[in-house]
Amino acid sequence: MSKRAVLCIDDDETVLLTLRSLLKSSLEKGLIIEAAESGEEALEIVDELAAEGVELEAVISDYIMPGMKGDEVLKKIHQRCPKAVTIMLTGQSNLQGVTNAINQANLYRFLEKPWQNDDLLLTIKSAIHSYQQEFELEQSNARLKLLNENLESVVKQRTHELSKKSGQVRQLLDSSGQGFLSFFSDLKIQGECSSRCYQFFSVEEMAGQFIYELLYSRSEEQQALLKKNLQRFFKSEDRMRRELILELLPREYQLQNFIFSAEYRPMEKDQLMLILSDITQKKRLQEKINANQERFKFIVTVLKEINDVQQIMREFHCFLEQCSLAAVDVVQLYRDVHTFKGLFLQFGFPTLPMVLHRVETELNQLQGDLVAEQVEGFSDLKIALMHDLAEIEQVLGQGFCHEDRLINIPESRIIELQLMVEELAQSKILADEQAFLALLHRVRTVCHVDFRSLLSGYPKAMMQLAARLNKEIEPFSIEGDLILIDATRFNPLVKTLVHVFRNAMVHGIESPEERIERGKLERGQLTCHVLRKKGALVVEIGDDGRGMDADLLRQFALDKGVLDQQSVGERSDAEIFQLIFTDDFSTTEDVDSYSGRGVGLSAVQDKLERLGGSIQVKSKKGCGTSFQFTLPIDQ
Repeated sequence: MSKRAVLCIDDDETVLLTLRSLLKSSLEKGLIIEAAESGEEALEIVDELAAEGVELEAVISDYIMPGMKGDEVLKKIHQRCPKAVTIMLTGQSNLQGVTNAINQANLYRFLEKPWQNDDLLLTIKSAIHSYQQEFELEQSNARLKLLNENLESVVKQRTHELSKKSGQVRQLLDSSGQGFLSFFSDLKIQGECSSRCYQFFSVEEMAGQFIYELLYSRSEEQQALLKKNLQRFFKSEDRMRRELILELLPREYQLQNFIFSAEYRPMEKDQLMLILSDITQKKRLQEKINANQERFKFIVTVLKEINDVQQIMREFHCFLEQCSLAAVDVVQLYRDVHTFKGLFLQFGFPTLPMVLHRVETELNQLQGDLVAEQVEGFSDLKIALMHDLAEIEQVLGQGFCHEDRLINIPESRIIELQLMVEELAQSKILADEQAFLALLHRVRTVCHVDFRSLLSGYPKAMMQLAARLNKEIEPFSIEGDLILIDATRFNPLVKTLVHVFRNAMVHGIESPEERIERGKLERGQLTCHVLRKKGALVVEIGDDGRGMDADLLRQFALDKGVLDQQSVGERSDAEIFQLIFTDDFSTTEDVDSYSGRGVGLSAVQDKLERLGGSIQVKSKKGCGTSFQFTLPIDQ
C-alpha cells in the first residue's frame, strides 16, 4: 500500500490542533494527518493527495461550517474517494444532515462534541482497519481472479508439466490463504487439497470424504439437497444447464467459527473444483455496520416522530409504575402489553418489543388479578426500557422523555386570539359572560390539534411492516376533514389503532404472488379517512385484501363455545364480524411478534367505549375489510 492519510475538517482551529495532536500521538507512524478549516480547503487537499498518489483512508468532519456544511463536504469527498471511511464529529447537526451523510457519503459513525478520546480513537482505528481490510481483500481477489483465469488453461494445456511441478502449485495454493479442493461425480474429495482446507474443516484427512457431508456436517436435510444438486450437475450433458445448476448452488457456507464464500469451477475429465475464501471477518464487520445503520434508523425515526415517542415513553413509565403499586386485572394488563408492543415496534425500538412479547406469552397462562412481581418477565421490561432509552439519550441528551410536548400552532390562530382579546379590551365588555366564555373557549382550543396528525405516523410504519412481511402496498396518507381535538383525550384510542392497521397488513393484504393469482393488482391498498358527520368524528380504515369469511367465523365461534348453534344461525354477517373484538378470538394458530394473540381489537373496543364511541365492520371475502369508528365530539 502507498502513502496513506487521514483528513480532519473543522472551522475551529483549536479543535483541529487537538485532533491532529491526538491522532499523531495515537495512530501508527507514517500515517499522514491533514487538516482543513473549510469544505473548500478540504477538497483541495483531497485533490492534492490524489495527485501525489496518497490513499485517503478516513475523513473526520464537523457539520456546521462556513460555506459547505459537513454532509455536503463528505458527499463530495465520497464522490472523489468512494472507499474513504467518513465520520461526522459535531456538537450541532440536524436530521437532514445526518440522513444525507448516511445515504450519500456512506457515513461510518456519528460522534458528538465534546468527544471521549478513547471512543474517538477506537472509532478512527476501526474505520482505518475497515478501509485496509477492504483494500487487501480487493488485492487478494485480483490475484485470485488472475490465478483462476490461468489455472484452467494450465490444467488443460500442460497436464504433463503439472505433474512435475505439483509441488510448486501446491505451495502457490497454500500461500493464497484459500481452500482449494476438487471432486468427481462420486462426490468424494480428491487427494490434492490446499493446506487451508484442513484448517477450515478441522479434519486430518480430506481424500475420500464426501463433499456434502463436510460442508453440512450438522444438517442431514441440507446434505441431501446439496448432494441432489451436485448429482444433477454431473448427470447433465447440456453446458447451459450445468452453468445454471452451478449458479443455484450455495455461495456461502458456515463451518465451525468460519464463514466462507464458495466458487465452483468445472475442470476437465468431469471434475469440479471448489474454491473457499474466508470472509468471516468481513461478515463480522458487515454485521457491525448493519447494527450501526439500524441504530441510525431508530434515532432518525425518533427524531421525526419526537412528540409521539415522548408521549408513548411517558405513558409506558406510568404503566410500569401503576403496575408496581397495585394489583391489576390480567385481561387489561394483557391488552396494554399487546398495545405497547405494537407501538414500540412501529417506532423501531430494538429491545422493548421482544421483552413485551415474552411477557405476553407469560400473561397468556395467568388469570384473575395479580401484581407485577408475579409476572416473571415483568422486571425485564425496566431493563429493556433503560437499554432503549440509553440509545436515545446518547444522541438526544438526558431527560429526553421528560421534556414538554411540542405543539405547532398556526400563526393565524394566534393572531385571531390576539385580535379577540384586543377587541374585548377596547370595548370594555370583558365582564360580559358570553364574551368571556367565547374567549375562554378559544384559549382552551388553541392547543388542539388536527385529529389526522395523530394518525400521521401509521402510513410510514405500514410501508415498513409491508417490507418486513415481503408484501407490497401503495403509499397512502391520512385523508379527510380538518377536525381540531384535544390530543390528550383521544391519544389512548389512537394508540390502539395500531392493531387495526397491523391486522390489515398481516391478515388482510395478500402477498404479491397471491394477489396476482386472484386477479388483483400486485400492490395492496390501505386507506384511512377522517370525517365529520352530524356532530361526530368518524374514522374509516380499510383494505382491499382477503376480507373475512363470516361462515369461518361462525364455525370458529361454535368451536370456541362463544356462541351456540341457535345463536350462530340468528346472527347476521355484520353481527358475526363484531366477534373479532372479543378477547382471545383469533383464528391464527401461530403466535409471533406481529399477531396471533386475539387481544388487540378488544383493546381498541375498550378505549372506544370509554369515549362513548361505536364500531361498524364491513367485509367481503376476497375483496377486503373496512372499519368505521364513530366518536362523539363537542360542537
